[in-house]
Amino acid sequence: MAAPYEFEFTDPKPWEETGKTLPAYPQDADLLPLDIRAPGSSFKFFIDSKSLLVTDDNIVSYTLVISSDSGAKNVVREGLRCGFDEYKLYAYGNSDGSFQATKEAGWKSIPNRGFNTYQKDLLDYMCDSNMLPLQPKQILNRIRYPQTISQPRR
Repeated sequence: MAAPYEFEFTDPKPWEETGKTLPAYPQDADLLPLDIRAPGSSFKFFIDSKSLLVTDDNIVSYTLVISSDSGAKNVVREGLRCGFDEYKLYAYGNSDGSFQATKEAGWKSIPNRGFNTYQKDLLDYMCDSNMLPLQPKQILNRIRYPQTISQPRR
């Protein structure tokens, strides 16, 4: 009589995010304007072209500069998970030209209303039609030539 089969099951390693190192603070010369569809908003959005990073775990990280008509600027370091429509805030920019990392915040769903809806537009720039992240060069081309986005997600 043959011995019964024995299997050794191991739990897969839990998903762990990579690429959380903060980049250099953005320089004005490296900022590219984004066409963000925010009706009634007077904010202007810029991506730091030097800060784009796509990691092996399919996260697109970027530094975003948001400026108001009065000249006030907010700088944030964020990440997007294309297929999940989620974002994560990694750091805020300080007035001294440095980043202040946030406490370990979790991934959040991108809202359909409110200020953070700009992230829905970022998905159009940063993700392909299969909801996989594009490479930085492709993202920069979409930002420079927004007509290359075939169908916005909205």
